[in-house]
Amino acid sequence: MRNLIGLLAVALVLAACAGDPASTTTSASPSSTLSVAPSSSAAPATSTSVAPTSTTTEAPSPIDVELLVAGPEAVSLVRSDLTAETLINSPAFFTIDDLAGGVLFQIERWSDNRRSIVYRVAQGDSEAVATLIPAIDQGLTLHGMARDDGDPYIYYSRREGETPDDAVTTLRRYNMASREVSELTDVGGWEWGSLPISISDSLILTNWQGEAAHGMDFFDLEGNVAAVAADPDPVDESFLDCYWECPSVGELSQDGERLVYVEEVDGDSYAVIRHVASGAEIRRINLGFPDAWWVASFDMTSDYLVVNRGTTDSMLQAWVFDLRAVDPEIIVLPVSGSAYLTRSRVDISGPVPGP
Repeated sequence: MRNLIGLLAVALVLAACAGDPASTTTSASPSSTLSVAPSSSAAPATSTSVAPTSTTTEAPSPIDVELLVAGPEAVSLVRSDLTAETLINSPAFFTIDDLAGGVLFQIERWSDNRRSIVYRVAQGDSEAVATLIPAIDQGLTLHGMARDDGDPYIYYSRREGETPDDAVTTLRRYNMASREVSELTDVGGWEWGSLPISISDSLILTNWQGEAAHGMDFFDLEGNVAAVAADPDPVDESFLDCYWECPSVGELSQDGERLVYVEEVDGDSYAVIRHVASGAEIRRINLGFPDAWWVASFDMTSDYLVVNRGTTDSMLQAWVFDLRAVDPEIIVLPVSGSAYLTRSRVDISGPVPGP
């Protein structure tokens, strides 16, 4: 429940979660409610117990991936030798690469008055350009990127409305090639919302929370409901009044072939990894008993697991696990913030000035 409480606490601090309009497809234009700025040029299950006080690396251990970190002062790139480089001189809540050498980032989520703009620094550029701009009474949340039929899409949600009759949050995607916006499905309303939302190469996962229940829903990249064998509760479709043992904070691996979520057993928090197609549990990693922080989100490939750790008012340094190891140790990133494994090589010469 610490994870669920933590997510709801962050949601309350940032904004009220925002109905159910029919799915529509629209083209972004200056007169629409979204402004789009011109674009710039199955294995046997194993259990791994990790004791944070004894296995945390004291010296950086090289890894063969790079990570983007959205921090309170800057967007950083953590190299494979675990050194950090400032890419963008701007605080950020979330950041990902744009699959083409550039970076997307967001300073605030959900906020209205156009504080939740999604910015992009394209490959080789030295300027943060406003790419998705909400209307004055809307709030956007950036979730991820994926290619569908070869086209690159930015996935985000849009919150609007302030009453039980009109409050709604919809999941949308923006085609960076055609500059069209499509509305996919509802992911929030009055007194319920979805966070985090995971975007993989083939599937979408939403973690929804209400007053006394939470659960996970799965969709294809066009927003159609998808049946997934790894769904931790496929029958009842939700966890009602389930505080300690129920799975939460689900995340898909970048290729969509694995699912990871938090499950608490006897007071310890476990990262449980399952094969999406078969549902088989691959392994679980004991994260210990984190009473001062909770798992805010994950990121994962077949080789690495990232654990983003949050408190009521800040993000801590993320943990990274090498899943190829039999008994992976904790690798602590050198900067605080939400970390995400890059999907393409970032080609930006920082530091780029903030917007």
